[in-house]
Amino acid sequence: MTMTMPRWTMQMIRRLRRRDEGQSALELAAFIPIVLIVLIVLSQGIAAMMAASHVRDAARDGARAAERGDSVYAAVTASMPDSIELDSVSSCGRGCVKVAGRAPIGILGVVDITHINLSSEATFRQREGSSWR
Repeated sequence: MTMTMPRWTMQMIRRLRRRDEGQSALELAAFIPIVLIVLIVLSQGIAAMMAASHVRDAARDGARAAERGDSVYAAVTASMPDSIELDSVSSCGRGCVKVAGRAPIGILGVVDITHINLSSEATFRQREGSSWR
């Protein structure tokens, strides 16, 4: 024995299903911007950490060049990527080099929202006879 539902019941069930489909689309439309914002903030944090690492490496390369007696400024500029503006290269003592720069925050090459100032010091033991250049 087969039981059939009245026609109006079937129509009501169809309408409820359509409402659920619309709700899912609405939830997805609200969720996507939140995910995009989290991804953008995360990528900017990673970019800032990478810029700090580049400045630290440039200071280390400058201190190594000072220890060898080579040009410190040339070593620092060769080590620094184009996206980071070099503000200063200075001596902070015997065998010590301090590098300061500015890194952009935003979408690289598209929009720069602001800049963060970064600086780092590195020291290498200097041999006798080498000097700061």
